[in-house]
Amino acid sequence: MSDEQNPLSPPSLNPSTNHANGGMTCNEFLLEMDEILDLPAGTLRGHEKLEELGNWDSTSLITFIVLAEACSGVSISPAQIVTCSTVADLLRLARAEGSPA
Repeated sequence: MSDEQNPLSPPSLNPSTNHANGGMTCNEFLLEMDEILDLPAGTLRGHEKLEELGNWDSTSLITFIVLAEACSGVSISPAQIVTCSTVADLLRLARAEGSPA
């Protein structure tokens, strides 16, 4: 099954944003999250509350898990995500490098 056919694959995950040892930068991760949530690139900054994001649902949650595992090598459970209230909380779970812009 190709990435285009797999609904669990992050929308634009590619080797140029997959840092083998260091994971993604915070800004790269925010751009991927914009795409997951079908937002214009550059929308998310980190302070946004998940409950206020209209497209944050079970599908985007699973896609976020796949993105974090593929790019940062971290294993995240849905139970861990439930404790998050902001996009910045997700970035910490995914171990995105740097701080939100």
